Amino acid sequence: MYHPDAIRLALDNGVDVLQHMGSARNPTYPADLVNEVAHRNIPVIQTIAHRIWIYPATVDFPARLQDYAIRKDISEPLYSEMQRSFHQFQRNDYFRRIGRETRTAQYSARQLIEANVHLGVGTDSGTPMNFHSEAMWREMKALVEMGMTRPQVITAATQINAEILGNLQLLGGSRAFGTVEPGMIADVIVVDGDPLFDIAALDHVDVTIAGGKLYYFRNDGGDDRVEVGSTF
Repeated sequence: MYHPDAIRLALDNGVDVLQHMGSARNPTYPADLVNEVAHRNIPVIQTIAHRIWIYPATVDFPARLQDYAIRKDISEPLYSEMQRSFHQFQRNDYFRRIGRETRTAQYSARQLIEANVHLGVGTDSGTPMNFHSEAMWREMKALVEMGMTRPQVITAATQINAEILGNLQLLGGSRAFGTVEPGMIADVIVVDGDPLFDIAALDHVDVTIAGGKLYYFRNDGGDDRVEVGSTF
């Protein structure tokens, strides 16, 4: 939800989490509304990168639209249709207000961060040119650029996201993931680089530990993830 009236209605009706509030496409919100969200400790998922950061990234490097990671995961007809949709993407109605939104982003994307709102990390991936394979690290990078520290962003994407999901009644109200500690599900990634120096290092995953098993990606031209075996 974007509009202040919609956010007020959600607050008055006991919403558990606010999606898209603070998205960089919006003007800034009234200070009293932001302060109420912060003081009531209501989690917010901003999704700021899906227009304002994705568009200039594509203008600067249009070859990202032919990323091999995308092509190998979908059928050829779907890939061809996707590529057709990218033709003259600058004229896509989704980006119609990109100039104004880019100017607004410098203020609106920082507003909730500076108010110390309880922020998780979400991507809105699947929107035009916002691919599932890279949306998370792009969102995290955008949050760093808007003022969050790298440890804050990593915590928001893991522990706080897990707390948000674990607190939802539809998931039983319990948390079993999101932190590295006894009793938690052992899902961990090992990246090539230091995300505390450059958050984009999260795009370079070498090893995944999922459900107590170790996986790595083949480097011999194959597409498949290879299971090494149980580790825990």
